[in-house]
Amino acid sequence: MTPTQLRSARTRRRLLAALLIVDGIVTLCPPLYWAAGSSGSRPLTLGYFIGGSLIVLLSLFVMSRIDSAGDRGSETDVVS
Repeated sequence: MTPTQLRSARTRRRLLAALLIVDGIVTLCPPLYWAAGSSGSRPLTLGYFIGGSLIVLLSLFVMSRIDSAGDRGSETDVVS
């Protein structure tokens, strides 16, 4: 692997890790959900729930694209 490809692989791994951390904070941090619902506003609580779910869903698509981009790069390494 060339240094550019190594750097690219590291960048992809870091980006995937950052997305996983954000997903974990959004989905597994009850204080955020409690803060959204503490005002007694049902739309805000529902908005946090739906918004958090959409963030996780979109990040899964992004992670899939990042991973497939890395796979395409490794296929060209094997062929050349």
